[in-house]
Amino acid sequence: MESLLPSGHEGETHILASELTIARQKSHLVLYIEDNAANLRLVERIFERRPAIELISASHGLPGLELVQARQPDVVLLDVNLPDVSGEEVLRRIRADPLTSTIPVVILSADANYRQLQLLLEAGAVAYLTKPIDIHDLLHTVDGLIQGQNRQS
Repeated sequence: MESLLPSGHEGETHILASELTIARQKSHLVLYIEDNAANLRLVERIFERRPAIELISASHGLPGLELVQARQPDVVLLDVNLPDVSGEEVLRRIRADPLTSTIPVVILSADANYRQLQLLLEAGAVAYLTKPIDIHDLLHTVDGLIQGQNRQS
């Protein structure tokens, strides 16, 4: 492959190649919209077990929606109780936008109320996981969604 850098910059070519290799290793993107820093840290630690997944986050619903539109993640993990808009509203907007309507949304909530669970599943969430987070359930759910997308590609 021909370098686009002027001669004498071979070291830079090596660095760029290394950065591309690292970028290729992160082949899937998961967005977690969560305002609780402890929950975010826990999920970050959980996803360390999945080196092929890049986890990004937003602490409010509206910036989270902007990230969904801009980055088109493979999966969105969504808290219900956010400081600016409800998780239900975020889900509704994701489903209403043709650019994002097919992105799987998994609800992560401390609220185990059956009525809320049914409401959010009917609104388009693909799964509803309760906190405290069960590591196995979370990874199994996300892995299944990503593998399902790979089979469709």
